Amino acid sequence: MRVALVLMAVASLAQAGSEWADGDGGGWEVRTDAYTARIGANGYLMGLRAGGVEFVAPAGQTPGGCYLCMEGHGPLTNLRREGGNAVRGDNRWGEILYDFQPDRVVCTVTNRYDGAVAFYLILNQELTAAVANRRKYEPLPTSFQAANSVWFKDGQALEISGGNRAWGPWQEHQVWEARLAKDETRAVTLIPRAARPNELTPPEPMKFVFDVSGNGTAPPQIPLCMIGDSITWWRHGDQWRQYLLDRVPALAFVGTHTAVLGYSHAGEGGNSIDQVIARMPEIPDCPHYHLLIGTNNNNIAKIEELEARSQRAAQKIEEAVNLLLQKPSVRKVFLGSILPCATKNPLRDQTNAATNAILRQRFAEGAFPADKVVWVEYEKPVRAWPGWEPKIELHPLKEGYEFLADILAEAIRRELTPPAETPAPKPGSGVRVHNLWDPAAGETRVPVIAGWYTVSCDLVRVTGPEPKIVVRSATAQGQGAMRLPQAVAPPPEGQRVVFRFYTREEGSKAYIRDFLKLEAENCEIDRILFEKMRPDERVSIFGEGAYIDRTTPPAPGELVEP
Repeated sequence: MRVALVLMAVASLAQAGSEWADGDGGGWEVRTDAYTARIGANGYLMGLRAGGVEFVAPAGQTPGGCYLCMEGHGPLTNLRREGGNAVRGDNRWGEILYDFQPDRVVCTVTNRYDGAVAFYLILNQELTAAVANRRKYEPLPTSFQAANSVWFKDGQALEISGGNRAWGPWQEHQVWEARLAKDETRAVTLIPRAARPNELTPPEPMKFVFDVSGNGTAPPQIPLCMIGDSITWWRHGDQWRQYLLDRVPALAFVGTHTAVLGYSHAGEGGNSIDQVIARMPEIPDCPHYHLLIGTNNNNIAKIEELEARSQRAAQKIEEAVNLLLQKPSVRKVFLGSILPCATKNPLRDQTNAATNAILRQRFAEGAFPADKVVWVEYEKPVRAWPGWEPKIELHPLKEGYEFLADILAEAIRRELTPPAETPAPKPGSGVRVHNLWDPAAGETRVPVIAGWYTVSCDLVRVTGPEPKIVVRSATAQGQGAMRLPQAVAPPPEGQRVVFRFYTREEGSKAYIRDFLKLEAENCEIDRILFEKMRPDERVSIFGEGAYIDRTTPPAPGELVEP
C-alpha cells in the first residue's frame, strides 16, 4: 500500500511554529489507500478522512485537531519530517511523533512538562455514535472512561487506542483524551476503516438486577440507591451510609459500586449531571433514590457565566429526576440541594447556590410530582452550621457526613415511616452476588468501576517460589493502567485464596476504567469469584454469573432478596 507525503504549501518550516493557522500556510497532507490526513502549520493533526467521512473537528471556537494541553496550549515548533513518512514536533509541554503507516496513524506522545499533560483530540461534531467498554454511546457528545473506543458515521469507523477517557460537550464538541504522567511516553493509534457488521450492536453487558421488593426480611427493608459524584462515595463518603443505617436500620443500599465500608451505591467520581444522565440505563431499578449532583457542572471561572451555568445545571438535574421517575419500581426520589463548598473558587459555591434557588422555584411551580419527588434541603442548614467550611470543604469530613445523615434520615422517616426494628432475613433468603469474572474470556465481564473488590479462588497448586496473583488492566496503558501484585500466603492446596483491593480513584490521573485480568505467577488458580466488596469484608460462596448467596450471613445495609 502506498504512502504519499505532500508539502501543502511553499511556506518554510520556520513558519510552522508561528501563530495558529488552519494549515493553508504550511504543513503536509498525507494520502494512503486507506485515508487522507493533514498536519497543519501548527503541528496539529487537523484532518483525518476515510470513505468520505472527516473524523477530526476543524479549528473554530476550539483549537481543533489534536494537541498537548495543560494550563494552556500552543503550536508544535521545530516541525520536521523523519524517516519518510513521519513528522515530529515539540513545544513546552512535550513532543509528538506522527507515524503515517499504510492503514493507521500512530501518534507517539511524550510529556516533557513538570506535571501531567493532556493529549486532546477534538472529534468532528457530525460523528453519530461511539462504542467503548462493549457499550454503544449515542447521541454524541458523550462521556466515558475507556482505553479503546470506536467512533462512527455513515458506515465508516475510527478506532482509537491508548486513551483515558472521552468527554463533552466542550463548546458543543466531543473530546477524546489521553492523560500522560510526567516523563511518560504513550502510543496513541488511530485506525480509520469501514465499520464492521454488528459493530454498533455490541453484546449486552452483564446487568445488575435486584429483587427490590424488600420481602427477603421481616419487617421489609427499604431499598435506597444513592446516586451522584465523588461526594456520594469517595474518602469518607461510605461513612454517610453507615450514619444513615445507624439512624434508619431498615435501609438496604442498592447499586453497582462499592466503597471502603462495602455499602453499595451509584456514585462515580468526577461525574457531571450529563454523565449521570448518560449512565442512567446502568443505574439499577429501585423504589427509592437519593440524587445529589451538580457541583462539577458549576466550577465556573467568570461571574458572567453564573446565570447561564446555573440555569443549565437546574435544567439537567430536572431531566435526571424525570429519568429516574421512569424506572419501573420507583416510588420516591429524594433530590438533595447541591452542597455549599469551601474551595479556592468561590464562584463554584455561588453557582451551586443559584442552581438550588432555581430548583426550589421549580418545586414551588409544581414541576415535580409532589407524591414522588422530595426536596432534601442541605444548603440552608449547612450554611447555618457554625464553622461549616472545614467540615464540608468540597468532600465532607466524617463530621460533615454525619450532619448530612441527620438531614436525610429525617426526610426518610417523614416520607417512608420505616420500622424501628432491624429487619431479620427470612429462611431461604440471601444476598445477590454478581461474579464479574468471565472464565472463557479470561477477564472480567464488564469494565470494573472504581471502588473496592474481593477476589477469591481455589489454589490448585503452587509451582514456584513467592507465588502471587496480579490484577492488571486488559487494555489500558500508561498513567491510569492498573498492575497490582497480590502475594499469595499459600493455604493447603485446594483451598480458597482471598484478597481485597482498591482500584484507585477513576479518572484521567489515576485509574482508567477497564476490563481487568488476573495473572497467576508461580501458582495455578481456579473457580475465580470477582465481586464488589461486601460490608464487613464478607466473602461470598462461589457461583457463576448472578446468583443468590444463601450461606453467607447478610450484613446490615445489604439488600436481602427472597
